[in-house]
Amino acid sequence: MGISRLNSFFTKHHRIIFGVFAVLIIIAFVFADWVGGGSGGCSMFGSNDPASQQTAEVFGQTTNRADFEDQYRLTQLDIYLTYNGMRLPEEYIQQLTMQRITAKALAKRYNIEISDEEVAQQIFKNFPGKDGKFDKEAYQKFIDNFLTQQGFTEDDLNEIFRHQLLAQKLADIQSNTAPVSENEMKAFYNMLYQQLNVYTAMIEVKDFESKVKVDDLAIAEFFKLNRNLFTMPAVLEAMIVEFAPAQYLAQVEVSEKEVKDYYEANKEFLSKVKDKDGKEVAPAFDQVKAEITAQLKNNKAMNKAREEAQKFTSEVYDLINELEADKRAAAFKEIAADKQLKVVATGKFNANADKAGAVGDRALVAGLAAADLELPLTEAIESNQAAYVGFVTGYVPSRLAELDEVKDQVKNQFIQAEALKLARQRAVELADNLRKLPAEGKAMRLASKDSAFQALPVATVRDYMVQQDQLQQQLQMYMQFGAPQEAVQMMQKQLAIPQMIINMQAGEVSAPQESMAGFQIIYMAERKAPAQPFAVNDQIKMECQAFKANNAVMAFGLFTQANSKLMLAQPEQEEAAAE
Repeated sequence: MGISRLNSFFTKHHRIIFGVFAVLIIIAFVFADWVGGGSGGCSMFGSNDPASQQTAEVFGQTTNRADFEDQYRLTQLDIYLTYNGMRLPEEYIQQLTMQRITAKALAKRYNIEISDEEVAQQIFKNFPGKDGKFDKEAYQKFIDNFLTQQGFTEDDLNEIFRHQLLAQKLADIQSNTAPVSENEMKAFYNMLYQQLNVYTAMIEVKDFESKVKVDDLAIAEFFKLNRNLFTMPAVLEAMIVEFAPAQYLAQVEVSEKEVKDYYEANKEFLSKVKDKDGKEVAPAFDQVKAEITAQLKNNKAMNKAREEAQKFTSEVYDLINELEADKRAAAFKEIAADKQLKVVATGKFNANADKAGAVGDRALVAGLAAADLELPLTEAIESNQAAYVGFVTGYVPSRLAELDEVKDQVKNQFIQAEALKLARQRAVELADNLRKLPAEGKAMRLASKDSAFQALPVATVRDYMVQQDQLQQQLQMYMQFGAPQEAVQMMQKQLAIPQMIINMQAGEVSAPQESMAGFQIIYMAERKAPAQPFAVNDQIKMECQAFKANNAVMAFGLFTQANSKLMLAQPEQEEAAAE
């Protein structure tokens, strides 16, 4: 039950650890297309390690499988600490492993070295004591209570810091560009602050749902063609022990200093109050003291609940691991009774339910559904309300559904699919009709009362670049945290629209672009000169330098991507790499 002990340590030290292990993804887009399809969560403690069949080729040099596995192992440690134990998609882990391997190859190529002294300074900065100096005791506790227990060493920790420093140096090298000239700034300004007069039409799928002809024969045929989309969820039964924070409130205390420290660190984020002049300001300490005290006490009680749940599941595991399978459920109940813990039987519930019977929430359901049926005892399962430990007593696996069981669902999906086709046809017609008109005809069509097109507020290229950057950040979060593939794909389509607008010529009509609600058509009516004439200033100079540096980083990224690839390890590759 190693994870239980790890989580207990992490609960106590998560703020330090999160600050220490922020992943540096300096040139993120370089790694976006290295890995093909396939995803799914991967625990750093899993036994089916995908790295065991992978290797990499960087600048013509193939890593041997052992080297790839070692970098994969370090990547898992880095991710685990950074994201508080969250399981990330396998393809993302492989991307970050490739980042580590490529960074090492680039270090050789550019003669970059990270000294032991630099690594030590990085460690000192990330384990500060109250006086701001290196806290050797906290550092040693982290080594002893976490790293070594999970099979990692102090050298592994040094390598994580070394990689961070290397990634930063590589970024600095590529982004350091020569000063920009006035002509470069003027060209950049005229490009960045062009005014774009854009019209858009939204063709929404919901507007075509009522036009879909529905009959039993069509539904049956749709079900036959899409049978794999319709399943009945797994059905579970379980016994639950709940560790609610309310049980531990009397056992925790909050000092006056803790309350004051929290207030000083967070007062700018507290709900504002108005002073005597009507100005909104942070509340005084006495106004929020009771609220902060209650919050901190509840947080401590929740931490205590987690610790007790982790301790309980570890003890149960040790006691029932060697028992015969048919005796384990009774032993679970007996152990809970000995500790005066209440056991709740959930009854039957679906694996996609919001609660396990009448207990808990989706987090509990997901934890029970993920239990190993060989020994169906869960780890401590955390939710916003409590911590739980469960024992699965019954499990019926999911199966393909029969039409009668999901007929309403099939009907709804059939209507959505047909409405999507109709919306796409209408969007193509609308774009083609506008495209065929001369400029004067387009203007008249757009001005008519029944026009499907609406004018967007006049915006600059810079405005659309900012929008694109915001969408890129959202997409990165989607990918990092394992969002459904459909959501990632839709975000990628949304991300393409600002870039498309930036590149469109005056008078151009776009092809229909798929959106969340249906299809979007873009018409670039006009591109005008900036509203204000060019004049040299610090902001333009800074933005131009950043743009020039970004282009250098992107070119470097494309160069790196073209010379790096992930592949399955072959015996002959292993032999060649070994030589």
